[in-house]
Amino acid sequence: MGMGEAMVAVDDDINALYFNPAGLAEIDREFSSCYQDGVLDSFYTSFAYSQSTKIGGLGIRFGCLDGGEAAVYEFNGSERSLNAQKDTYLQAGLGRRLRENLKIGGGIKIISSKLAEEYDASGVGIDLGLLVKKNGVNLGLSLQNMGTGLKYEDEKTPLPTTLRIGGAVKGIKEKPIIVALEGKKVFGEKLILSVGGEYWYQDLLALRLGCKTGGTNQDITCGFGLRYKTFQFDYAFVPIKDLDSAHRISLLARF
Repeated sequence: MGMGEAMVAVDDDINALYFNPAGLAEIDREFSSCYQDGVLDSFYTSFAYSQSTKIGGLGIRFGCLDGGEAAVYEFNGSERSLNAQKDTYLQAGLGRRLRENLKIGGGIKIISSKLAEEYDASGVGIDLGLLVKKNGVNLGLSLQNMGTGLKYEDEKTPLPTTLRIGGAVKGIKEKPIIVALEGKKVFGEKLILSVGGEYWYQDLLALRLGCKTGGTNQDITCGFGLRYKTFQFDYAFVPIKDLDSAHRISLLARF
């Protein structure tokens, strides 16, 4: 988040499961959890685990988006509150190295949604990813959320099928720096361009900065990370134009 989500070509932790499953190919055992507040009282939480296996890097994630409470006014004038929306998903992905400079990956997610504590829907999404490394440059591509839509009663909502393509340069002049650029296209919506950077000081403190432009907003994002031995804490700040700001915190452990 702190790098403007320009992550499709960055393959250094379990977050590859979300952005590009090909990046899981060489990630060993990791566990992560995150919390992000949203607009008003909505929030998002997730838990993820990755493991290196004989066939490649395997990752799983459980996530939940809670839309918060909404007020409902009855015909008799009374008022009650209910949960506006609650979405959960279970995701699994596998990344595998085919050649020295080529990785591929795929994933599947099972999604369940409930609106106003009454209307239920479920669906399945498929992710595919490709990652190429050459001369210190990563090139990444992923196609996400291909599959069935969510059907509430008689109304069907398609999944946001998304194409991500971008590049990243890691270790500029042998310094712990990452610079990344990404284009994100949700089918039926405008193209979003993201650029971001990360710098690690003494392998203890990371500083991150990013920018997203396109769609309806232009956002400047920022964040930092703290690392101690095998543990890492990350924070990201994302302003949401005319609405609110999002704060994301995550904990990661490597074994």
